[in-house]
Amino acid sequence: MRLIQTVGDLSIGSSSINLSQVTQKLDFLHLKYESLGLNDHSKLLIVEKGGRILGPFNSSHTGSLLWMNQWWDETSNLFSDWNIGGERLWIAPELQYNVTDRSDIQNSYSLPREMDPSHYSLKVGIDSSIHLDTEMKLETFIDPKESHNLTIKRRIKPIGNPLKDLIETHSYMKDLSYSGYSHTIELESDALYKKMSEPWIIMQVRQGGISIVPTYSKAQIGWYYRPTTKETIVANDRLLIAVHDKENLFKIGLHSTSFTGRVGYLYTKEEPYLIIRNYFVSPHNNYVEEPFSAPKERGYAFHLYNSGVRGAQFGEVESQGASIGGPSGQRKSTTHIETYIFEGKREQLERVAQLLLSY
Repeated sequence: MRLIQTVGDLSIGSSSINLSQVTQKLDFLHLKYESLGLNDHSKLLIVEKGGRILGPFNSSHTGSLLWMNQWWDETSNLFSDWNIGGERLWIAPELQYNVTDRSDIQNSYSLPREMDPSHYSLKVGIDSSIHLDTEMKLETFIDPKESHNLTIKRRIKPIGNPLKDLIETHSYMKDLSYSGYSHTIELESDALYKKMSEPWIIMQVRQGGISIVPTYSKAQIGWYYRPTTKETIVANDRLLIAVHDKENLFKIGLHSTSFTGRVGYLYTKEEPYLIIRNYFVSPHNNYVEEPFSAPKERGYAFHLYNSGVRGAQFGEVESQGASIGGPSGQRKSTTHIETYIFEGKREQLERVAQLLLSY
């Protein structure tokens, strides 16, 4: 059931940062990176510092599909701030590791450098996958305080078209191109800590599109920041739609009891594309993120964010992985997330969204 028939004039989020600009900047800063080809025309850049996944790029002079900060085209110190674009991995819960005073989040938020940019090592595996490994020592700010020694191993590699075995594959793929990759995260602690930790996989997208989230039933929503208009986020028993437009701050969580583990981001302006994320979600898992004003309200396996800052025209698609520590009884977890990317005519993209997302 389509909740929003058309997407309005949201042509505000285009990324003018291209592959040539990114590689020149990285080379100038002497930062290590690897290129990962997804098909004949599309590639990712994997950057060691910060463990970022950038792109995809279709040529040297076309912009990144994911949002990229304009700092890439400036002489400023790019990595003096975390907000550079692409896909990143942080460790949740945010209130446990990044906030010293829950009653004053705005003035007590501090991102540990152990988490980002961390100390990643980058290499190419024997199967041509890209490896990003790091160790973090994170302090918790919630009593009783603990020091968590965590090891993270990430593997990124290309994956095939999820539509490849359909009888109607050719019909769906007419006037479309496909690229895709998987991202596997192994999180391990050196002891079974009382407090839990979980992977938090965050993709920054250009504003000017909509998030399409199929659900098993009308989802319980955790409200972090409410948008300025009710029309920004609408839901029924099987679908939630969020409009990512400029200067409209919001953040929501979707509860694991209703979230299917699949979400799409449909961008319909200059060069339309559809990005779909797919990963395993179990209501049994201990998803530990909490809305800022709702202590102990947990179980949110997925989050959507939209920046309300002028000039920072991005949204975020945030996936929560399998937790370790505390009630989980586990010191090690593995989270596997897949990303499918379709580019081409809007009408065809909407057909794929209907097939894979019930849009």
